[in-house]
Amino acid sequence: MPVLPRPLRLPSLIGFACAVLVSQLAVSQAAGKLLAVLEFKGAEIKSDLLDASADAVRVGVIEGLAGRGVQVMTRANIMVLLKDMGKQDCTEGDCEVETARNIGADFVVSGSVVHIEDAFVATLKLHETKGGSLLATRQIVARLPTYLLAQLREHGRTLVADNVEPPPAAGPKEPEQVPHRADGGSIVGAFEYSSLGGSNGVARKGVYAAALHVFFASDSETPLAMEVDGALGGGSGLCYDFDFLLGPGHWFKQTVALAAVAGLGFDGITDGVMPFSFKAPVRLSLDLNLGAVVRIEAHAGVNWLFLTSNRRQSGSKAVGAFADELAAGGKIFIGRRGTMNSKGNPSALVLGFTYLEVLGTRTLLFMAGHASAFDPTFE
Repeated sequence: MPVLPRPLRLPSLIGFACAVLVSQLAVSQAAGKLLAVLEFKGAEIKSDLLDASADAVRVGVIEGLAGRGVQVMTRANIMVLLKDMGKQDCTEGDCEVETARNIGADFVVSGSVVHIEDAFVATLKLHETKGGSLLATRQIVARLPTYLLAQLREHGRTLVADNVEPPPAAGPKEPEQVPHRADGGSIVGAFEYSSLGGSNGVARKGVYAAALHVFFASDSETPLAMEVDGALGGGSGLCYDFDFLLGPGHWFKQTVALAAVAGLGFDGITDGVMPFSFKAPVRLSLDLNLGAVVRIEAHAGVNWLFLTSNRRQSGSKAVGAFADELAAGGKIFIGRRGTMNSKGNPSALVLGFTYLEVLGTRTLLFMAGHASAFDPTFE
């Protein structure tokens, strides 16, 4: 004879009904809605990473829903409800929506993680349960688990902040102005050393300086980059240098930044080492965030000089046909707590060098210093 499914026992039914009633009472008291973050799925992914991924998204969701009247269910609450139902949560097909409906949630966030070659690829999905609509998805690619968790937290925040509307207010309210956030800003304080001279009858002399370098590139809809460089030192006379540059630039997925900037500046070294000059610098830069603690920057540019002596003009053999000076080099940022971007607000050790063609000679400038991230806000 056919085997009939085993009916739910009365204690299970009572427990499940009480758990749902408690959840609904909590939501009713908050005059809001309920959101559930289901456990992550992933073939051949360690359970610790899957649990940590769900927790990271849950933290970001709580941050994104702050002040919106939407309550986030705890993992323990979800597990109790599912156990009383005799079911496990899932993320395939419509199961996630059905699971969320059964536990009384209005919205559900589900996710999965796979490992492809040398990178982790995570997918987030946000559904509303009344109609079963898929509101939004996110995909994150990261090489290291720590960077993956940081990105899951941030994308969990934006996933709900951009797609879950707050409950209607009691009266008319002015719409909230959400600022654009610029990312990838860094301030570097460094010690620099180089030697200049060796041509035009001037002996090569060592020059050292304390320097400040400021850079940021936007990750908003407006591509904008800015650089400010300043240095003051001595060794062979008073050394001074200042540049301000502005132009298009953008961070792509907080991993790669490209910038092309131009501006004005001035520099010089007293005691006849390098005559004063105004300059119009143009610079290209590329920034790469690699893993959890390393960021690399490469840059190249030229200077056009004006209101200066003939000795400084056409100081570069490589670009002498169209510019006066050449500079190219790079920096490496080595952090302690995360990549050099404003999301983690870390600090880093900076080491770098620049190849220079000035005064008709070639030299290297070496630098070592400390960097801090910053995040300017624009209305």
